[in-house]
Amino acid sequence: IMQGITVYERKGRRTWYVIYDCPKRGRRVFESSGFALDEPNGKAKAYAYAREKSHSGTAHGAVNHHERWEVWVEPWLKLRYRNHEKTLSSYLGAWKQLSLFFHERKLNLPRVLSYQDVVAFVLWRESQVKKQSGRKVSRNTALHNVKVLSRLMREAVRRGYAQGNPCLG
Repeated sequence: IMQGITVYERKGRRTWYVIYDCPKRGRRVFESSGFALDEPNGKAKAYAYAREKSHSGTAHGAVNHHERWEVWVEPWLKLRYRNHEKTLSSYLGAWKQLSLFFHERKLNLPRVLSYQDVVAFVLWRESQVKKQSGRKVSRNTALHNVKVLSRLMREAVRRGYAQGNPCLG
């Protein structure tokens, strides 16, 4: 039995079902493995399938609630910039945009963020329209948001929530 991985039979179903920690989704996943109950080595294949999907389950560690962006970012920003009112306000505004993007892309954890996601964020941010002026968000604004993200990722690396900072690419 693998830590964080379960393989089981479901009543009325003809395939093995698996439960595993998905680092990409940042949560436990319950799904069919696609391997038939009567298939030789079907259960072993289902374990291998779940292990692959979870990137060896423990290789990335189990998904801990405290690693999720929404749990630690805002409290950390408020603590870190408590004596810098304007910086805090600016960074919280950037965080609001970043969190919208993360929610849209289902990037729940710092460890799943890639360089391609950072590039996609800049394009996504530039395509937005400001409410007050009706003009598109400038590239400098998008890059400022990436600077904030880089600081968040640096903290995530310090906390062990990510291997590296994709903003530095």
